[in-house]
Order: sequence, then C-alpha cells, then structure tokens
Amino acid sequence: YIPATKRALPEHNEVLAIRTRKWITDCEPCKITELAEQLGVSEESLRLLNVGWFEGSGAWVFPMLRKRSRLIGVRVRPKNGRKFAIKGSKNGLFVPNNLPSEGVVYVCEGESDTAAMLTCGLPAVGRPSCNSGDRLLAELLKENMVVICMDRDGVGRKGAKSLEQFLKCHLEDVRMLEPPDKYKDMRDWLHGEGKEEVYLTSKRVFG
Repeated sequence: YIPATKRALPEHNEVLAIRTRKWITDCEPCKITELAEQLGVSEESLRLLNVGWFEGSGAWVFPMLRKRSRLIGVRVRPKNGRKFAIKGSKNGLFVPNNLPSEGVVYVCEGESDTAAMLTCGLPAVGRPSCNSGDRLLAELLKENMVVICMDRDGVGRKGAKSLEQFLKCHLEDVRMLEPPDKYKDMRDWLHGEGKEEVYLTSKRVFG
C-alpha cells in the first residue's frame, strides 16, 4: 500500500481521450442549450469546459484533466442529475479553455459551480469533490493567485479549509470566498443575485 500523498499523479489516458473527443465533437448545440437551461448557467461556460454528449448513456460528459490538456477521467451527468465517472477514470480537474496562466483563479467544488463562475466572467477551475484534487491544483496553479470558493455546508467548509492549508504550502497567495448566508453554493448565489453581483463581490477578495 502506498500512502495517497506519495502516489504519482495519474497520466494522460489516450484511449479514453479518443472517445471523449468524439463525444465533444458530435455534441449537438441543442444539448448544450438544454444543459445550460437545466443548470442555470451560460452555454459559453459549458463550451469552455468542453462538455460533450454520450448518446449511449443519454448523458452529458465533462472531461477531467491534469494540467490543461492531459485527460485522466470523464464525469458523466445523466438528465436526472446523478453523477458518476466512466470506468477507467481518475479524478481530475474541470479546466476551461480560457484559464489564465497567471493572475487570480477561482477554485470551485464540482463542474456546475465552475460553470457558474465562468458565467459570471470569472476565471475558474473545478475539482471533482470537496476533498480531492489538491495536488493537481497545486501543479496547475503554481503561477496564480487563488480564491477557494466555499460551499455553505459542514463538509464543504471542512474541505475548503483543508485545501487552503495544503495550497498555502505550495502557492504564494490563497484566499477564501463564501457566498452570502442564504445561498448554499456559487451556482445558488448566481441564481439569487445575478452574475454582476457575484462578479463584483468576488473581485473584491483581492481588492
């Protein structure tokens, strides 16, 4: 048994990447529109995350990456909202095509919160859950200033605090952002107050 902190990070899965590229390429625009309406995010945010459609499962697919282009897993999201990963996947990050290599980046929990922040015009990357992706984030964002977006629940807060402690050992500037009291997460905040308010409040984290 190798402790988790000592295991090598997963490498690019080319076999899975070939399938995923087809799901993305073959995805009809109406499927992006449908998911955008279901999640209450912009179609552009989903395109930035390279969302595809897996006809065989009747579900949307979100590539999970290491760094910016090394695919290591795929999250599947059927129409009922339940989420799982394709067999052979490793947990990776939801990385948009326009992620800046420097400056502020907002780190979210899950693909829908990531899409919500992208909808607000904020550079964002997502981790697959509140207790994963720490080393992948440290590797990806080593030149960035980071804002960790915290969900308003016990597990989410605990995971965000743990990530903050880890990233502060690897990155120069790490800060926290929590939605206002009545919102449970970033997407809920977007739906409640609109993208302009989320954008302006989020930008104030760095002054």
